[in-house]
Amino acid sequence: MPLSPDDAVIATYYIETNQSLDAVARAIAETETTGRWSGPGAGTTLFHECQGEVYAVREQGPGRGEIDLLFPLVNMNIKEAAFPSLWLTLVGGGTHALLAYEKSRVVDFRLPSQALALSWPKTPSVRKWAWMDMHNSPIMDSDRLSRINS
Repeated sequence: MPLSPDDAVIATYYIETNQSLDAVARAIAETETTGRWSGPGAGTTLFHECQGEVYAVREQGPGRGEIDLLFPLVNMNIKEAAFPSLWLTLVGGGTHALLAYEKSRVVDFRLPSQALALSWPKTPSVRKWAWMDMHNSPIMDSDRLSRINS
């Protein structure tokens, strides 16, 4: 059964690739959630409930555009660690190790109403964005991160 946006975070990424944007979107959704099923037979019910999905692909030119991915809330510890769970889902994991693209940026995300009802950190992040020179730019930029980390 397809994943509903009511039960998932919708993450929007800007991607530049020499491959198919659709294929890259599927690879990121798979890598950031379940990976491939390696057990005997078909995947279990839990495996399928935890799989991410491609929600939309908007090509802006050959090999570049935005993709929307659905990340199931069931994969996140929303009640006890909402912010770290969300952040690690959006920018952590194997996505940034993929060789399928040249550039990846998280440009937006949307939370379902059940996640919005939780308490979120009250600390302003403005100082963090200023320190990283993030004014008027996408949330994450792989080129900027490599400069910060080097």
